[in-house]
Amino acid sequence: MDITVSAAPQTRNISEKLYGIFLEDINYGGDGGLYAELVPNRAFEFEGPNGQDNRLMRWQALGGAKLAIAAENPRGDKNPHYMRIIPAQGECGARSEGYLGEGFYAERHEAYRLTLIGRASGSGEICARITAESGRVLAHEKIELAANWRRYEVELMPQTAGERAYLDIVVSGETELDFVSLFPKHTFMGRANGARADIATALAQLKPAFMRFPGGCIVEGRSFKNMYRWKDSIGPLEERRVNWNRWQLDEYQIEGRSSADYYQSYGMGYFEYMQFCEDIGCMALPVLNCGLTCQWHEALAVPLNDMDDIISDYLDFIEFCNGGADTRWGGVRAAMGHEKPFGLKIIGVGNEQWDQVYFERYELIHKAVKAAHPEIELVGCAGWRDDGWEIDKARAWMKRTEYKPDYSDEHYYKPIEWFLENADRYSDYDANLPAVFAGEYAAHSHHQTSLRRNTLGAAVAEAAFLTGIENASPAVQMSCYAPLLARVGANQWQPDMIWFTQNSVILTPSYYVQQMFACNRGDTLMQCKIDGADKRVYVTASRRASDGAIILKAVNPYETAISAAISTPVSHGEARCIELSGDAQCENTIEAPQNVHPKERMHSFDGAFKCELAPCSVNVIVIK
Repeated sequence: MDITVSAAPQTRNISEKLYGIFLEDINYGGDGGLYAELVPNRAFEFEGPNGQDNRLMRWQALGGAKLAIAAENPRGDKNPHYMRIIPAQGECGARSEGYLGEGFYAERHEAYRLTLIGRASGSGEICARITAESGRVLAHEKIELAANWRRYEVELMPQTAGERAYLDIVVSGETELDFVSLFPKHTFMGRANGARADIATALAQLKPAFMRFPGGCIVEGRSFKNMYRWKDSIGPLEERRVNWNRWQLDEYQIEGRSSADYYQSYGMGYFEYMQFCEDIGCMALPVLNCGLTCQWHEALAVPLNDMDDIISDYLDFIEFCNGGADTRWGGVRAAMGHEKPFGLKIIGVGNEQWDQVYFERYELIHKAVKAAHPEIELVGCAGWRDDGWEIDKARAWMKRTEYKPDYSDEHYYKPIEWFLENADRYSDYDANLPAVFAGEYAAHSHHQTSLRRNTLGAAVAEAAFLTGIENASPAVQMSCYAPLLARVGANQWQPDMIWFTQNSVILTPSYYVQQMFACNRGDTLMQCKIDGADKRVYVTASRRASDGAIILKAVNPYETAISAAISTPVSHGEARCIELSGDAQCENTIEAPQNVHPKERMHSFDGAFKCELAPCSVNVIVIK
């Protein structure tokens, strides 16, 4: 097979924001995952979907102590409930069981910052401990509580080897706690209310052009009260609303697992998401509720005459992100510690919405946002399927409406074969439609969720599709895999790009495909001709403006190797070859996290060179 890259000038540019990430709080990806907080139910405000009182969930009495929830003489009105510890004889108190009741992995010589708001009647001395599952005390500090509500901070540092551990609060008299938080001091960028360092580092190493957040289905919610509204997620942590996570419901659990403690603390709220985007160097793509709950389920709609509050959310959020410190919402941002505006450029309007009920609400939002902020781009929904009446109707609306979105958000969770067969999906895309945002995609190895795996074969199919995405430039401007994160043994969906445990991260073949494409993006497409191929090889060629390098991406999804003779306009030099290959069923696991990973080699050449595209492989060749 001959691959010839032409020196002919090209005019089609590849979007600089083509490869991004999508972070939704599913699979304990936010609370219990990226968000480094180790204490679930820290504000004692867990209320279930049907109003259940779960305010003592994940708290356990120690010794003979009695735990109760109270609300008289609260610290404030927003989160009025607190935990009362009534001691008995002997050593007693309360234990935070951690997410899923599994505690947390205590690292040796890692400092943990404990923050609590409390008061005491009588003797106010308490002892905060990190206690191993075996009962061994790893670290402890004493705190003297006053009779009135006060905030306290101490540092706990285990001196022995790390193991599963719990936070214990041992009391000597009746004690009331309103807010209890435990963070490792070593977070990503050292932020006090920050991200777990190892997961955040893995995200940063993807070099994403953007991050879409916080959903996904949790933005929609399952009721008006359950909708994710950005204003609930800002301000002091102890004042933020606690919301139940729609992914905690039994209908989503795999193999009968329980996620009853899966709530949204909003500790990683819109402010923290915007800041995190800055920290990893990508554009923020926040999604806001559009006045609709999940159309798959209750399909509740805010009446058109009552949309002012929803529309205000968009306008106020833009001011929060971009306004000066002298504006109302810009002042709130500045007070939270970010004096300089974030520089918001784009907003997603809803998630996976469709039909007239969405079009009407989108147009109201679009009209208001563009009138006040024409510089802000908007992403519109094209439904939830790759074909069918929902997307057909959305595209027809996008062509005729006066309020056309800047981007059309399209999703594909499909079998492996679909990705191979649809690599040319956008080769003849209608230029009268908005640019495409391939907002959620993943190749599924099985129709049953619990049997889907992050195999190399699935990742190779995704890579083949991405060559088509790149070749369709500029019709497609953005893309991202979904879901991004999953906690091992506690996920509601699979496959997922990154898996993690309490103290480890497992990168999948899909992660490496994303990294290979994102870190080797050209700026303009080049003509590429393939001769003598018996089977289709998925290829794209581009030139990078910064150094003139030619970047060739070639995907071989077959079980046999393919020999390729590559000719380029470069007369001589070196080629950096990155290869991801192996058996199609291979995957990375806790026991073998590097079973599948890219390998690199250098290749000298004089005008042309030969290489072998290994079976089931993704190849990126950077020619200088």
